[in-house]
Amino acid sequence: MIHTEDMAQPTQTDPQFKLRLPADLKDRVQRASERNNRSMNAEIVAALEEKFPKVDLFDALNTAVIEARDKLEKMEPGPERDAAYKRLDEQLAYAHNALGEIEKDLADALKSQEPSADFPFTRPKVRLRQLKQPPKK
Repeated sequence: MIHTEDMAQPTQTDPQFKLRLPADLKDRVQRASERNNRSMNAEIVAALEEKFPKVDLFDALNTAVIEARDKLEKMEPGPERDAAYKRLDEQLAYAHNALGEIEKDLADALKSQEPSADFPFTRPKVRLRQLKQPPKK
């Protein structure tokens, strides 16, 4: 369930477009909007937010690294585990290089853009530093 306080609320300046809906779908959206005490537009936005959530790339990468390390820790010590750690280190180095490029682009964008709900990149350097911790063996 999506909580409206977590969602970006549509404004009059948001892009607009016409949308054709089958009559029965329009009726379902209308009934849901009435149940939820919001406009049909807000109901459609809520449904789309639930279907297409924002993804925090830094958190997603951190989660993937933690999961990979957990799997490696469960492996028997030996050449296979060492090779897996080496591959993970190589993949992390590649990811850090790519994130470094993104960080530079974000820094340029942040110079002319105040952080907001639509542009949430407020602390890329701090989060990138957190990712640069070497894997524990």
